[in-house]
Amino acid sequence: MPKTVITVDPGIHSAAAFWRDSKYIAMYKFNSGSLENSADVVDRLTNDFSHILESNIHSSLNGKIDLVIIESVEFWASSAKSVASATRGNLSLLAYIVGAFMFACTSRGIPVQLISPGKWKGQLPYKALRNIIEKVFKMKCTSDHEASAIGIGLNYFGKL
Repeated sequence: MPKTVITVDPGIHSAAAFWRDSKYIAMYKFNSGSLENSADVVDRLTNDFSHILESNIHSSLNGKIDLVIIESVEFWASSAKSVASATRGNLSLLAYIVGAFMFACTSRGIPVQLISPGKWKGQLPYKALRNIIEKVFKMKCTSDHEASAIGIGLNYFGKL
């Protein structure tokens, strides 16, 4: 089992949860700000994510990230939110962001895995996920992105 893991909910408002020995350590949040050009959005988010990777690699935490798990893009035809997002081109943008994050990892020799929302979360509502996180960690998530990043880790470590 990898010792140092980062679990990521990518997007315009991204969140990355840092895990050490299967224990949740910290949350990193980053977003694209008010950028409207898709290329600028991907570039800014990737730079922020790369900074997170570099700051953890060179930190006192053994200087190594063993694995990054990124939530993949998934289209839900039965979800009005997913259909609207696809229509606006947001799912395509999300796919670019995921690819850029994967490249940021692999170019540093960090193994990366993708996991679909359906695989780690299934039909679990965000309210229920937030309640689990609050119970386990005695903390409240400030966004669904933060809850997802933590939820992906809980799933990976068999705690969800």
